[in-house]
Amino acid sequence: MGENSPKKTLNELKESKNILKELIGSSSKSKSIIDMGSHVIIPKQTFESLKESQKNYKTLFELSPTYTVLLGLDGTIKNFNKKTEEFAGVPREKLMGMRFTELDFVPEAEMNAHLERISKLAKGELVEPFESRIVERNGKIHMIDVHSALLKKGDVPSDILVSCNDITEHKKTENALKESEEKFRQIAENMGEVFWAIDPKTGEVIYVSPVYQWVWGRTCQSLYENHESWIEAIHPEDRDRTVEMIWRGSDNIDEAKEGFEYRVIRPDGKIIWVWM
Repeated sequence: MGENSPKKTLNELKESKNILKELIGSSSKSKSIIDMGSHVIIPKQTFESLKESQKNYKTLFELSPTYTVLLGLDGTIKNFNKKTEEFAGVPREKLMGMRFTELDFVPEAEMNAHLERISKLAKGELVEPFESRIVERNGKIHMIDVHSALLKKGDVPSDILVSCNDITEHKKTENALKESEEKFRQIAENMGEVFWAIDPKTGEVIYVSPVYQWVWGRTCQSLYENHESWIEAIHPEDRDRTVEMIWRGSDNIDEAKEGFEYRVIRPDGKIIWVWM
């Protein structure tokens, strides 16, 4: 029979099969799994731990409360979680493989800031978190806090992970507080009277209106630095009574509303009467 006869081929297959059986048998005794392609033997326990770790990663990625996207170094979308898919409002298969620049929920005015950071990350540069905007299909604007990091395989950069916290409600509250504080400041600073707020526990002056500088003859800053300086300026004959009334009044608002008089000695020696 020739060199390539069916009998010889069959014998070679049988021999290969026997060798494979021996390898598998020996690996099962040592609880190992053999990768025939790379000839690397991985302990079974390590392999199972690796699978469990990968499963946990996928679960964490998918259930993340943030908009989470995995990008290639060229800005191609490689993966994203359910929250991102729901916000985009398009099927997963359409988003997968798109370029970051094709995301229509990222306003054009914000796109350059994102691309600049993606470029820096791809070069291995550090990127600080920043605030940006994304827009729903109904036109509703969301404020997001963007965090991004460069992922590596060994020492080689591979992907960019972008995680965005939705801070829309936080920003609304913050802006409302700023508006409220601004209105308060405008009223307080345009009153012809001294207006202040004091922490009842520590006596620290939290705020005092600019008129204080004209009445007391001292700067507001001096009061912030030494919150007892206004008391030191009270006439010695009125000081104890005034301090007692102020702190007692903080416990009895009705009594504090009645008010009382005391004298203040300005730095130039002039004495003025104050109605508190």
